Parts: sequence; structure tokens; C-alpha cells
Amino acid sequence: MVQIQKATEDALSSAKKFSGRGDARIAEPWIRHCEETLEGVKKALAIDDQPSTSAGDLVRASPNQRSR
Repeated sequence: MVQIQKATEDALSSAKKFSGRGDARIAEPWIRHCEETLEGVKKALAIDDQPSTSAGDLVRASPNQRSR
């Protein structure tokens, strides 16, 4: 998960640089996708900090949202 976070942060940085070059049609969906991915990573990593979970538990990162 941490590797996904790092790769997505790098991709987001690249997308923002690309957006600054004037072609927002390509960069905006890319930026949105990266931001949504990072939000999911944040939720998934937060599960590790919940005292109510034990090693090996299966927990949905977004229990009120369907998976894609």
C-alpha cells in the first residue's frame, strides 16, 4: 500500500506539471484519478491504526461505498 501511495504521489506531481503546460483535457482526469487513489490509500492505511482490528482481519476501507 505504501508503494502504491508513493507511485501515485509521483504520478500526481507529474500530472500537475503537465497541467501547467496548458493541456488540462488530459491532465485533469489524471489528477482526479490520483487524488481518488490517494484518498483510498489513506483510508486503507488508517485501518492499521484502529484498535478494534486484529492482524488478519478483513476490513472494508469504505464500508458505505461499493467497490469499483
